Parts: sequence; structure tokens; C-alpha cells
Amino acid sequence: MRRWWVALGASIGLAVGFGPIFIYSFGLFQKPILEELGLTRSQFGMIPLIATFVAAALNGYMGGWTDRKGVRPVALTGVLLLPLVLVAFSQANSLPLLLLCAAAMGLVGATTSYPTYIPLLPPWFKTRLGLAVSIAAAGVGVGAFLGPKVAAYLIGDMGWRNAMLALAVIVVAIGLPNVLVLVKDKPRDRSVKETPEEAAERKASFWTILKGSLFWRLTIAFALVPVVSIGVNFQMGALLSDRGYSLEGAAGIIGVGALAVLFARLTTGAVLDYVAPRVVGVVLFLCQATGILILLSGAGGAAPYVAVGLLGLASGGEGDLAPFVISRRFGDKAYGSVFGASFAFFNIGTAIGPFLMGLTFTRFGTYNPMLWVFVVLALIGAVLLFFSAGSAVLHPSQGEAAAKDAAAPV
Repeated sequence: MRRWWVALGASIGLAVGFGPIFIYSFGLFQKPILEELGLTRSQFGMIPLIATFVAAALNGYMGGWTDRKGVRPVALTGVLLLPLVLVAFSQANSLPLLLLCAAAMGLVGATTSYPTYIPLLPPWFKTRLGLAVSIAAAGVGVGAFLGPKVAAYLIGDMGWRNAMLALAVIVVAIGLPNVLVLVKDKPRDRSVKETPEEAAERKASFWTILKGSLFWRLTIAFALVPVVSIGVNFQMGALLSDRGYSLEGAAGIIGVGALAVLFARLTTGAVLDYVAPRVVGVVLFLCQATGILILLSGAGGAAPYVAVGLLGLASGGEGDLAPFVISRRFGDKAYGSVFGASFAFFNIGTAIGPFLMGLTFTRFGTYNPMLWVFVVLALIGAVLLFFSAGSAVLHPSQGEAAAKDAAAPV
């Protein structure tokens, strides 16, 4: 029973981490900040670009840290520092200060996202790993659903600066007790200090995997998901406002996407225990492409809800698919390091998407040219996953053998 409480702790930690608090909610701060400071959308797009690039640079290190020291020290650092960065954001009064805060957010974000919490799970779950990943990843869905609604309410009620301060209090109030009570590394994995021989073997396994072509095909495919989904989501508040929606109306539509993220993260991992990963991956990318095409149609009524919902399914499902496939394909010996390295490129995709959307709007006065590019990227991702994610469900014991097969030089 203890292992399921650990999965819940990972879920809660992710719910108040980098994704929900920054990636999914920060876009609603865009127009108030632009109006007060006189910035353009492309300038604002530099904020997630810097934050996620910094986080990407550190994710591989964070994965290695959890391999060596355990998850709890990393998670505790993150849950204490993230509120301080939000306080700093609330005091920023110029673009340089906002970008400095963005860099700090990237530093902290690397300690509050997937590479920190997901490595908790494989040592606890030699069976039902897919379901455990679903439970943990669902935290991002819950946070992504509630975060924009809370942010929109706080911005409307007290202004964007005080809203930042209120979010900082929420992160501490929820995140700190969670780390202290529920987040726990498996004792047998940390009770004996890693020997030099074991450390060398773990590092050798990590570098062997990174030399293989399969790692890079999967990593590129996974990185394309946030280029599209996060790129659109981060600009969704502004996009809907341009189409006449109020702040509350935009938050409601974004909330539907967050519900889709939650649904996908609750179900995709469990499905992966029984359905071929490449089938799941192709379906998710096709959902993404369809959602973009609906947005391009410009249709009103239920269309934006459907579009955002499909994008949410793709984003949420990938949150289960990536950690599951990496564990089953490459084994658990250096899981934190391998997953952290892969997730670093996911973060790069998270950074590129919003920046390209903002740059496109500044250049053309519309997001449509980049939306067409996103359709093509989604289809490329579907092809990559079809040929790389695997045609059959792997038993955990097959992970090490698969890692050796995957390590063929590029």
C-alpha cells in the first residue's frame, strides 16, 4: 500500500510544480503585464523560452542527482525555492528583470517537474508501472485545470502582482507538507551507499543508451509534443481574447484542455500496460494535428473547446507515454539520468513553441502560419513514434535486454 501513497505524493508534487504554475498558468498574466510594461508578445515569449531552456540544461543533472541521492532532497529544494521566484516575478518592473526571473524559474523548474518526481516510481513499481505513472502524471492535469482558473480569479480580484504572491503561498501550503509526508524514496535503494563500481556501471549504461539511435528518435518525437501543445496553450489566452473572449471565458476553454490533460494522464498509463506504445503514440499525435486544424478553421461555438481538448489529450497522454517507454526500452539502472536527458529536450520544445507563436503574431498579426507548421510537426511525430515506440507491450524484465538492443550506434 505504501507505494501507492508514494505515487500520490509524486502527483501532488507535480500539481504545484513548474508545469501547472508556470507553463499552464503564466500565459494568463500576458496581457496585464504587456499593458503595464508596454511589451510586445514576442518579447513576452522570451520569458518561457529562457525559463525552459535553463530547465532543460539542468534536467539531465537532476536525473543523475535523483539516481545518486534520492528524490526527496531535490523535491524539497524545489518546493522551497519556487515560491521565492514567484515573489520575485511579482516585483519585476522591466523586461530585463522579467527575463532574470525567467532564468530563476528555469533553475527551480528543473527541481519541480517530471525528472524529479517520476524516478520515484520504477523502484516501487516492478508491476503496474503504467498505472503508477498515470496517477503521478495526473497531478499535472489537476494543476493545469485548477491553475488557470485560480490565476484568472486572482488576477481579476487583486491584480497580476498580488496574484503572483498568492500563488507562492499556495505552492508552499500544499507542496511542503506533501514532500515531508508522502514523497519517499524506496529504502532499500538508498540504505546502502552506491559503490564506485556500481556508479561506473550506471554511468556506462547511461552513455551507451545515449549513443543509440532509438533514444534520439524517441526523444525528438516526445519533444515535438510540447512544441505544438504548449506553444498553442501558452498563447491560448491571447488568441481567444483576439477572437472576443473575456478573460474568464478564455480560462474556461483552457480549463477544458486541462481536464483533457487530466483524463489522458489518468488513463494512458493504464492503457499502456496492455496496448502497444506506438499505437498509443500515433493516436495522440493525430489528436494534436486535428486540434490545430480546428483552431485554424476559426469556428466558434464548441469548436475551441474541442480543439483545446484534443491538444490536452495529446499533451497529457505524452506525459504517461514518455516515462513508460523509456523505462521499458532502456531499463531502470540509470533511469533518472536517461529520463532527465530526454526530458531536457522536452523542455526545449516547451520553450520553442510559445516563442515561435509570439514571433509569428508580431510578424504577421496572426498565429495561423505557425499553426500550419504545427500540423506538419504533429504528423512527423506520429511517424517517428510509429517506428520507434515499439509494437508490443514489454514486461519489466525485458527492459535491460531492450536497452542493449537500442544501443546500436547511430
